[in-house]
Amino acid sequence: MTAKAKYMRWADQAARQHGVDPGILKALLSHESGWRPNARSPAGALGIAQFMPDTARGLGINPLNPRQAIFGAAKYLAGKIHHYGDVKLALASYNAGDGAVKKYGGIPPYPETQHYVANILRDAGSYKSSGAPSPTRTPRSSTGVELTTPNAPDLAGVALSNLSDMSSQGGHYDPMHGLENLVTAIAEAGSATSRVPGQQPMHAPAARQPWGKYVRVAPGADRGGVHTSTGVKQFVGRLGASLGRPLTITTGSNHNQMTVNGNQSAHWTGHAADISMSGKALTRAGQRALILAGMPAKQARKIRGGLFNVGGYQIIFNTNEGGNHFNHLHVGLRG
Repeated sequence: MTAKAKYMRWADQAARQHGVDPGILKALLSHESGWRPNARSPAGALGIAQFMPDTARGLGINPLNPRQAIFGAAKYLAGKIHHYGDVKLALASYNAGDGAVKKYGGIPPYPETQHYVANILRDAGSYKSSGAPSPTRTPRSSTGVELTTPNAPDLAGVALSNLSDMSSQGGHYDPMHGLENLVTAIAEAGSATSRVPGQQPMHAPAARQPWGKYVRVAPGADRGGVHTSTGVKQFVGRLGASLGRPLTITTGSNHNQMTVNGNQSAHWTGHAADISMSGKALTRAGQRALILAGMPAKQARKIRGGLFNVGGYQIIFNTNEGGNHFNHLHVGLRG
């Protein structure tokens, strides 16, 4: 297998894991670097996905490691799609930044960015999910069924987490905490979906938004006319799924307009949510949220609280920074 074929295979896996169009992701990588893992731009962008160093650090990846960069690009792009609700704006932000998209209320009037978005959308159709170029898209009239199989969890990581927990508890092993570590590893491993021939049309209704079962919005959590954004609810739903129980957003957009620092609260625009909890439950949920946002699991499990900007998310728990966050988990979209 050539290096490029391997990279495209990783792109397929990353796209499935983060719910983005594999054609879009592969066209993006092609335009960013021409599939060159050591590419460097005059502005300082690095690697196959051309991440700036600060962005790569926020995602917890090495931008010159092609596998990490490809999965990081899928996660980063997915976050922007969830934030904007539009693939074109997500691509424009990837190229020109959130500030430019916000300033112009859409795709900025920069020829480079406009060509970037148009060319990626044009080229996305030349890829198919096998990782090889194809002149046409798979016909929507094709039939088949989707099979989802779990990936193998990181059992070595589970063992290390259990040992770390035992050390912090004076050598005592808590079987329930050990089970939680295993459940976390399984959730982090995710699953792979493939299509096999069958009688179900590709366009037939399928189970959508599986995360929707794990998130609720309490009455009065949102103020009139401003709902909690889909991106926030999806993240909270994914967090609830990883914890194995539904989570309730107790404060969405019904929140003070300004923060204690004098900035407009992300809640006010529907881009943040608070989930009431405290104690060990809050610590575990905060750690899991950091992992879902992109922080390496080993690092996240050592954290007991604070304010963190990770990837496209802001996570706050067990801290007085920005207000009392000892009785709830704050999840916000950045940008």
